[in-house]
Amino acid sequence: MGIRHSQSGQTDYLLLLIVIIVGVAAGNLLSNWITARIALYQTEQALIELNQELSNHLTTGAANLQQQLSDSSRALTEKARQQQLLTRQQRADSRTGQFLSKSCEEWKATHQRYDNYTSKLEMEKACRRYEDYLDTGLERGDGFR
Repeated sequence: MGIRHSQSGQTDYLLLLIVIIVGVAAGNLLSNWITARIALYQTEQALIELNQELSNHLTTGAANLQQQLSDSSRALTEKARQQQLLTRQQRADSRTGQFLSKSCEEWKATHQRYDNYTSKLEMEKACRRYEDYLDTGLERGDGFR
């Protein structure tokens, strides 16, 4: 497309002005579009990086929380075990505990001496009564569960 000349030989400056205006406007629009795409890319990269940092912090925090819960659980389990041992010892030291322990030991001695079905059965019943008492604090009369 060339520059048109009017009949008098003069360049059509109006057409040239319009072409220049359209070119400058198109260049500005293209520049704005490119700038917007670059800003969008940078924002996406910043969000990805922020998301990774947040994920790392959450993972670390979760691991710390899990460790704290595990430590607390172990401490509570140990405390419960110690309390259970203390309770068993208190029951063993009681009059009933001493009586049932003595009965168990006497039946063990009897079974060793006679080694028959009845002595074995009575030994098992007496010792089970003693263990049940240590575990539950309840004395069972027949020795069966």
